[in-house]
Amino acid sequence: MPAGWRRGFWRAARVLAGLVLLAAAGAVGAALLSYSPDDPGFNQATTTAARNWLSLPGAWIASLLLETMGLAAAVIPLALAGWGAVVVTGARRRMVMGRLALLPIAISLVALGCAFLAPGEELIRRVLWGGLLGAVLRSMLLGSWHASALGIPDELWAAIILPTGLFLSFLAAGGRLRDLRALPRAVMRALRPLLA
Repeated sequence: MPAGWRRGFWRAARVLAGLVLLAAAGAVGAALLSYSPDDPGFNQATTTAARNWLSLPGAWIASLLLETMGLAAAVIPLALAGWGAVVVTGARRRMVMGRLALLPIAISLVALGCAFLAPGEELIRRVLWGGLLGAVLRSMLLGSWHASALGIPDELWAAIILPTGLFLSFLAAGGRLRDLRALPRAVMRALRPLLA
């Protein structure tokens, strides 16, 4: 096989792999966005048809992700989309495996931050916001460090933990610090037509 064909084949394979990641991000995102608590799930038996945009599989995926991670489940489609864009464009990233290893840590921190943000003291609210993961991590943190005895309000815990988790999510999704520095200008450029 000529070298040009080989390069073209691998380029096409790379683009296809990136498109698969982008499609997976869209599917998981659609499942999460169209979640309904009345849909059948792992902890919900019902005779009604699933209203999720992806039907029964989407209802199961959304139920599983939201029950385990809460609002932190949104990190998964964002990470898939970020890496899909990196693969499609052929952009180079350093420390790919290290970035991917950050993903579970980032999801855990976002879930923990969301559990601290949940209004009220009921456990069910903690689970709805931070998932089971966030509720368990919160109880472990408050129990092991006797943090509740320190008198630190939940909002302060969330203000420390949630931005850290979101920043790590950005890095785990293939983002670069250079991209963060360019973000304010890009937002202003996008808003300029609306403000004029």
